[in-house]
Amino acid sequence: MEYIIAIPSHKRSTIINDKVIKLLEKHNIDKKKIFIFVEESEIETYKKELPEYQVVKGAKGIARQREAISKYFSENQPIVSIDDDVEEIYEHNEPIINLDYFIKDTFDFLNMNKLTMAGVYPVANWFFCKPTITTDLRFCAGAFKLYINDHKLEQRKYELLEDYENTLLHYRHSKGVMRYNYIYLKCNYNSGKGGLKEYRNDERKKKEVNTFFQEYISFCKIKKSGLDISLLKNHH
Repeated sequence: MEYIIAIPSHKRSTIINDKVIKLLEKHNIDKKKIFIFVEESEIETYKKELPEYQVVKGAKGIARQREAISKYFSENQPIVSIDDDVEEIYEHNEPIINLDYFIKDTFDFLNMNKLTMAGVYPVANWFFCKPTITTDLRFCAGAFKLYINDHKLEQRKYELLEDYENTLLHYRHSKGVMRYNYIYLKCNYNSGKGGLKEYRNDERKKKEVNTFFQEYISFCKIKKSGLDISLLKNHH
């Protein structure tokens, strides 16, 4: 089955062209494969700015949006989810040469190893990267992930920790997640108008971190700040 690319977006109809769309065009990704998911009230604005692309009704908030993406496509559909502010994908500290080949190669690896999700290194710093591909429990950030669609695994109870939850659901289902530890993204979550991180505040985050920890206590620990989770590679 051919892969598709899903882009969740929010209030970025003008800058998306300079970010992820520019990146996909540089790699000559077929526009027919690309679907942009936005809230209903934003559909017309996006269609005006991006007339060549398929703009689809999504949902409000990143967790609901990612669920809407999964529901829109059939079970077992290979999906590449990439956020609207991703400008570049770096492999061994150089811009990735052939994105289409990389995507196909990743889905081949997932199928061969009976895994359902792949992600990249979650920190944009080459210094911390390692030249490895791992399949144990490691966090796969939602900004760029490749997965075999499974409507159950793509349901979310959490909003601010939705990508941690999603990593764990895939890990428990497949007994592993694939992560490229030498690939990272250039994107900026916290600046610029719009985006799906608008809804954050510390109190809410702390509460969600504690609830999440209680549910997944054998898979994670709370970081010192109380505002984040660390997944345990050697969980019990």
